[in-house]
Amino acid sequence: ASQDVIRETYYYDQTLGNTRIDSAYESKDVKGKIVYPSSFTVGFALRRNFDFEQKKGDWLVGVDLVRNNWDEFRNYGAIDPTVKSNWQVRVGGQVRPFPEANYFSNVAYRAGFFVGPDYVQVDNQKLNTWGASVGFGLLVSNFSRTTAPNQVTVINLALEYSRRGNNESALKESMFRVSIGLSLSDLWFMKRKYD
Repeated sequence: ASQDVIRETYYYDQTLGNTRIDSAYESKDVKGKIVYPSSFTVGFALRRNFDFEQKKGDWLVGVDLVRNNWDEFRNYGAIDPTVKSNWQVRVGGQVRPFPEANYFSNVAYRAGFFVGPDYVQVDNQKLNTWGASVGFGLLVSNFSRTTAPNQVTVINLALEYSRRGNNESALKESMFRVSIGLSLSDLWFMKRKYD
């Protein structure tokens, strides 16, 4: 990696912007290394497939344990004192009812949760983070998962709320996130042999 370094004093005026007063140091194309942290994830999932004889849907539950080693992070050899290694626990699941004739029996219903300290520290205090999400897998076509279970087009919608910090810490923020995804796995362009 390379960077340009300029250390200067300047005067800021609302109409003129920044006016350079003095430059104490300037260096261009400084070579160096940026070392990103390693991370480890261990997880498992339990799943029950469709039971067509008893007309039961399927479900999936998963748990992930994540460790991020931010103590390894270096920016041109410098240690960043505001980042520390952290961990996170993530739990999620999905339920799909047995496919029937109505639309909502073909929707995948999802929920998840995560908790753990953030890798950023403010005033040498760890910031606790947590979040929860709900999601839906909405089928666009192929309502018959029993005859062709792998041919589906799905619009995935997710709503997430997360929070970092609390009233006792110097930083407190809440975030809402809306995600939209499209999964195209249908046989869209089949060449017909006979008309």
